[in-house]
Parts: sequence; C-alpha cells; structure tokens
Amino acid sequence: KILKQSKKTFFFFVPFCMSPPKSPRKQMKDLIPMRKRKLSSSDGGRISRINLSQKSVPTFLESRVYCTSPRNYQQPEHKSMKLTEGFLCDDGLKLLAVSRQKSDRNKEEKFCKKPKIIHDISSLCDIFPGFPKSMMESLIARYDGNCDSVYKFLLNRDWQPKLKDSVFKDECDEHFTCPYYFGKAPSKSEISRLLKPCKSGNFITFYRPFGDNQFRYFVCYKRGSEILEKAIRLPYIPDVLRNTLGLTKGMRCTYARDKSFIPLYK
Repeated sequence: KILKQSKKTFFFFVPFCMSPPKSPRKQMKDLIPMRKRKLSSSDGGRISRINLSQKSVPTFLESRVYCTSPRNYQQPEHKSMKLTEGFLCDDGLKLLAVSRQKSDRNKEEKFCKKPKIIHDISSLCDIFPGFPKSMMESLIARYDGNCDSVYKFLLNRDWQPKLKDSVFKDECDEHFTCPYYFGKAPSKSEISRLLKPCKSGNFITFYRPFGDNQFRYFVCYKRGSEILEKAIRLPYIPDVLRNTLGLTKGMRCTYARDKSFIPLYK
C-alpha cells in the first residue's frame, strides 16, 4: 500500500512589536554625544556618558545687548550695568534711575552747599553797576554780611539802583558773626598753637576748599591731650553737636573779617 504524503505549506505570522515611546529624559540623554574611555581594569571596557560638569558642555549663557545702529553705538561706562538694563521692564528702569539719583545725591552731600551770600553780593553789584566791586566787598564786611543794610546805605548816598525795592533780608551772615569761625583753614602749626594750651572741650571752626568748586566746614577741638577734627555742615555748632562731641567753649577769632571768610567767593 502506497502512502501518499501531501505537502503542506505552513505560514507563520510573527507579530511586529513597536517599542514604547521614550521618556523626555531618555530622549535628552540620546542627544548628548558619547565618548569612549580608555580600557582599564576598573571599567572593563564599558562606555560611559559624558559628565555634564565638563567643559565640553557650557554651564551658563552670556547675554548681550547690541545697538541696532552701529553709528549711534557708544561704549557704556559700566558694561555689566548696561547689559542689565536691556532686560529690565519699565518699573525696573525707574527703580534703577532712582537708585542712581540717590548715589549722586550722596556724593554731593559729602560737600557743603554754596553760601547764599555769594549770590546776594552778585545781586548788589548788578543793582548798583557803577559802584566799585572792591568797595562793595568792604561794605559787606563792615555790615557783617547784611546786604539789606548795604543797599540802604548806598541809597542814602544818592546811588541810583536799577531796582527800587530791596530784595534782601535784613539779617547778618554767619560767616561774619560766628565768633569762633576762623575762615579758611589755618595751618596745622597754627591750630596746634591755638588749641594746645586750652582745656579739653575748646574748639574752633573753619572751611577747607577741595578744588575750585567744593568745600567743607570743619570743627577742630581738643579732647584730653589730643586735637581732633570733624566735618560739619555749617560754620557754627548747634547744641546737639556740642553735647555729642563734648564741646564746651569756642575760641574767639581775632582775625579781621573780609571776603576770604566766605567759601568759594571769587
């Protein structure tokens, strides 16, 4: 009996399995380049990824602000400050402007303001243009800086003013009336001669110029065997400062008062 074996064709269907989506962290790692390390007994030839702290990957970004027009570009005075301004909103720029104004004001406050009597003397010379300036300065010293008294004196001497009404206050100026104010700063030897034989608490005041347009008032006083110096706002000493520094008596200035007692007067 002959057995016939039929040939049969079998088809095997293998399902195609898709890999699951990678996480964002793994995708980021795949973007980082790989680097082979030298084979050693410790790593066994394994490959490791680059350390993110190495120099090949920058750890910060440098931001810059550029001018749109090269012709108008100016080198900023403070580079980092200008870079910061480019990323500030309107409120931030306002706060930055206010802080700069405060810093400029603090710099100005280190020096004293220009005395008002300088403006008054200039006004007197303008009101009486025919009167010599040197004689006007002598009258100012004679009347202790009272420009209103000088104005009335010239009227009584038949000098015709440009303005009929006085614009000055009837008051003396402290640069001529403060008894312990010595005008421009004496020399160190002169200060030592004045205060060395005095008791503790005695003092004098004066001004010291800094350049052509700045000056400061100072009080120089004796404490024990030392002679100390401190910057002040005005040529006279208020009671609060007297108590704070332990000042007792101001030494009377015997020098003749003239225009040199006025700071910044030219």
